[in-house]
Amino acid sequence: YVTSTLVPRISRALTLARRNVLFERSRVQTPRDLSVTRCAEAVTYRAEAVTYSAEVVTYSAEVVTYSAEAVTYSAEAVTYSAEAVTYSAEAVTNIAEAVTYSAEAVICSAEAVRRCCRALDWQTE
Repeated sequence: YVTSTLVPRISRALTLARRNVLFERSRVQTPRDLSVTRCAEAVTYRAEAVTYSAEVVTYSAEVVTYSAEAVTYSAEAVTYSAEAVTYSAEAVTNIAEAVTYSAEAVICSAEAVRRCCRALDWQTE
């Protein structure tokens, strides 16, 4: 939106503002008794200059708004990436704990088998 709409509008507004400046310079060099047409042109150009200047301010404000939104979304992306890293680290920790508990279960099972064997040996004696 910024490059396709705002930049061309700002460029057009600045071009028309420049045209108004050139017109004002040429007006200063003309005699004081301007014709009705020349006066009408002056009023039109001044009105256009005000309009386009207002558009420049508006579009520039939009550019700032969109830039601020982009910064916000980038910050959110960084936050979500950090959360993903945290959850991945937690998953690795949980897997390591599961492996530890599984190993402990195997050890306990082996100990239980040994005790059962001892108990059976004791009973057969």
